[in-house]
Amino acid sequence: MKDNKINDIQPRKKIKNKAALKHGALATVFTALFIVAVIVINILATALAERFPLDIDLSAQKINTISEENRQYLKKLTREVSIIVCAPEEAFTNGMMNYMARAYYNTVDPTESNTDPYGKYFPQTLKLLTDYPKYNEKINLSFADPQEPSFANIISKYSNVEINYGDILVESNFVRDGQNVHRYKVLNFEDLFEKRDPTGMYAAMGYTNYEISGSKVETAVTSAIYTVTSDKTTKAGIITAHTAQDYTDTLKSNMENNNYEFVEINDLISNDIPSDLDLIILAAPNSDLSVQELDRIEKFLSNNGERGKAMMFFASPASPQLPNLYDFLEEWGIIISEGTVYETNPNNYLGVPTTIGLNNSKTDFTKAANNLTGVVYVSSGTVPMSVGFESQGNRTTTRLMTTSNSVVVQPKDAGEDWEPGENAQTSQYDAAILSKDTINKPDFSQVSSYLVAFASTDLINSNWTQYSMVANLEIVLATANSITGRADSDITFVTKSITNESFADRVTKTNVIVMTVVLLAVVPVTIIVIAVVVWIRRKNR
Repeated sequence: MKDNKINDIQPRKKIKNKAALKHGALATVFTALFIVAVIVINILATALAERFPLDIDLSAQKINTISEENRQYLKKLTREVSIIVCAPEEAFTNGMMNYMARAYYNTVDPTESNTDPYGKYFPQTLKLLTDYPKYNEKINLSFADPQEPSFANIISKYSNVEINYGDILVESNFVRDGQNVHRYKVLNFEDLFEKRDPTGMYAAMGYTNYEISGSKVETAVTSAIYTVTSDKTTKAGIITAHTAQDYTDTLKSNMENNNYEFVEINDLISNDIPSDLDLIILAAPNSDLSVQELDRIEKFLSNNGERGKAMMFFASPASPQLPNLYDFLEEWGIIISEGTVYETNPNNYLGVPTTIGLNNSKTDFTKAANNLTGVVYVSSGTVPMSVGFESQGNRTTTRLMTTSNSVVVQPKDAGEDWEPGENAQTSQYDAAILSKDTINKPDFSQVSSYLVAFASTDLINSNWTQYSMVANLEIVLATANSITGRADSDITFVTKSITNESFADRVTKTNVIVMTVVLLAVVPVTIIVIAVVVWIRRKNR
């Protein structure tokens, strides 16, 4: 009986030992596979980071990241594009670009400091540039040192343009209608950066330096890509005959970035508006247009009965009485009155009651701006404007932008201390109105000409472009693209300014070292130790 008991026990022990051995072996295999997986993941993460934009932009205004709108455009790009930076890559981080900016453009980076001797603008430029190929494999980025002998090949190939240190060359070669097409655009320092004279005048006289006030790198490079790959160029004319101050510089610059070409129209009395133009622009006239001049505008919009033309008008309370022009606009269903819109609700104005917030009506004509998030529309010096009719004959009107319903009209001759009375009647006005004149063609298709009136030139004022959350230009550009038949090719370009108020500025070199050690050493070692402990414990069970 005793031997039987021993015999009964021995096989069970063997079975238990075999199970433990099998379990331990499996644990060892899984542990080894886990460690290998961690190593492989690290290798893949490194490779992916070099090919795709996996980093996180910690800056307040996402100044180191290509905007979402432009990223979507780049992803859809179907033609090969080369971006050639005329400087070595290290020049953006070792102070060489700072030196060249100071030496050749009398301009300094105001963000330079003892702890950040090369500032933020040029490293930001490099960061943005290196992101472009990550969004589309058809984009190739390269750096060419002008001080190297091989750079002579670039000078020779593009001998008809001036290329300087730090310039960016964007080119594309493609076949269209059986023909080889080669397009290129050179971006210089002025294209890439905004600058200002901090003294007001002494930098222009050479006594001090200009300061970089904003980066236009994303705007310039993405628009250059659009220009060299686009099939269509829209022609526009700016009516300068009745405008003392050019209110349209900023708008013109941004539209040129969207592949518009411009001419000046300085004589509407003797000459018709060129028929090859798609769009004409009039802003803040300082004198009324004659009946003859307005007849030429009407003739242009009619286009010999074919329609297909467009006009944009920007009003200003500083303009004198313009009875002829306002009668013309009224025929298109747009009524403009004298005075300035004054906001009575403090929540709806910025600083002063005449700098007001506007509402986007989100129509199909502003589609490119409708999906922008976290943006506002702001206008100062807004004239009272309203719709004269919804529909009349071939013409229909659409409200693109409105004020709040808590505004009143400040009289034209009101003093600076003017305030509305306690019983003042508040109402809502229109800030942008589109009027469409449509004809039906024999094939049952429809063709329209458009006249869009904006209630303020402030919607195209450069003062607002430094604020990424103000989308004035975006909605104006979206409208321009819609009325010229380019609604499917909109790109949003926002000039980005460096600000020091961001979490990124509080990340020191010590923080970076600590984070690097934790992620690359402590975490992997901890995982390995835990795996070994688990394996030993399971082995000894």
